[in-house]
Amino acid sequence: MNDSVKVSAIIPVFNGGKLLKKCLDDLICQTLKEIEIICVNDGSTDDTPEILEQYAKLDSRIRAFHQENGGAATARNYGLTKARGSYVLFLDADDFFEPDMLEKTWQRACKLNTDIVLFKGDRYRHQAQEFIPMKYALRDELLPFKEVFNYHDLSDYIFNFVVGWAWDKLYRREFLETSGLSFQNLRTSNDLYFTFLSLILAESICVEDSLLIHHRIQINESLSVTRERSWNCFYLAGKELYNKLQSLGVYPEVELSFVNWMLHFSFWNLETIEGPCKEKVYNLIRSEVLPLIQFSRFRKEDIRQPGLYKKARDMQTMGFTAYTKKNAARRILRFHGRQIKKTAKKILQKTKGFQTKSSQ
Repeated sequence: MNDSVKVSAIIPVFNGGKLLKKCLDDLICQTLKEIEIICVNDGSTDDTPEILEQYAKLDSRIRAFHQENGGAATARNYGLTKARGSYVLFLDADDFFEPDMLEKTWQRACKLNTDIVLFKGDRYRHQAQEFIPMKYALRDELLPFKEVFNYHDLSDYIFNFVVGWAWDKLYRREFLETSGLSFQNLRTSNDLYFTFLSLILAESICVEDSLLIHHRIQINESLSVTRERSWNCFYLAGKELYNKLQSLGVYPEVELSFVNWMLHFSFWNLETIEGPCKEKVYNLIRSEVLPLIQFSRFRKEDIRQPGLYKKARDMQTMGFTAYTKKNAARRILRFHGRQIKKTAKKILQKTKGFQTKSSQ
């Protein structure tokens, strides 16, 4: 191991030429200097290879590797085999970072000697050029009242207090290697299994309470724009995690958290996908997800997200067309309900103003 490298930043890149330079510039200028930047070109057909080689010549801390297109998961796994840092993190090539991101997270890890450091980020709307808070990505209200914790300290919420992506988490490299953790070779949701399983296997987790990373959204080339091509990946990732939790013998302890997460993630996929795949996702949830989590065993009060219990119950007895019509009607009623509340509020405000003037 090269003790001079404190943090390895691993970045899979596929046709990322347009935004890659900003990502690399932010890493080169980090206040923590003892780093390496491992870029894995995943078969790009744009100018990504040239940009990587150019930057590698400018800064010896940048190491460029090239592979045939195999997906972000294989690129991350390959990058991990090349890492020499005491800690690693997995970044996206279109994101950008605060200059002290690596220093703050590394210092926190060393101070508390933890396997994982969680930190905060926000979303950046690429087209509108605006920042959006992302409090749901690390829910402070669910954290235990201790600096260092593990899954036992929040077993009912272990899959709910963070989002299952890897780019806002710093990992001890030795922990990853000992645990044998790797990313699933899926087109989308490929970091979900890795991220959530790491939270189960880690002996020590802590939080760096700083906003350090900016995650771009609404990029035309983004993988999420074409999620219809991989409509069942959410289920494949969730099922793999479920099977692993069962084999480890920890599922009974984290079941409530897993069920709430799996329902939320499944219905999010249903409600955000379009075209003919929407019915495929519906049938997949109905025939595979609900039986997998044994949904019928749970009460309404067990499901934390409002309305989700009712939707799942409807799905058990309704076909896709009937379910879609019923939920469309619900949305219309909710919309009119909000409009009525707004109108009533305006009337009350006017009435209050009138009463105030009349009393003068």
